Amino acid sequence: QRDSELVIRIDDSGVGLSAEHLELAGKVPFSTKHAGMGIGLLLSQANINRVGGSLRLTNRAQGADSGVRTEIVIHISNPEHSS
Repeated sequence: QRDSELVIRIDDSGVGLSAEHLELAGKVPFSTKHAGMGIGLLLSQANINRVGGSLRLTNRAQGADSGVRTEIVIHISNPEHSS
């Protein structure tokens, strides 16, 4: 068998993020909340990257109330395939 991927998709029904905010998210401390510290995505991304995975944010659709899709991909190695 080949290696596999575990894909987790989380969709919200909020207003979505601007292109600028999507670009910043996960790269610098960033928050849309007034009192937010902006480190949640950075910590999540670091932990997911540590196990060889990836985290991606996209807007689900164009326009108001589009919401954000968070996609986490974890690569799962098949021990029999790697030998």
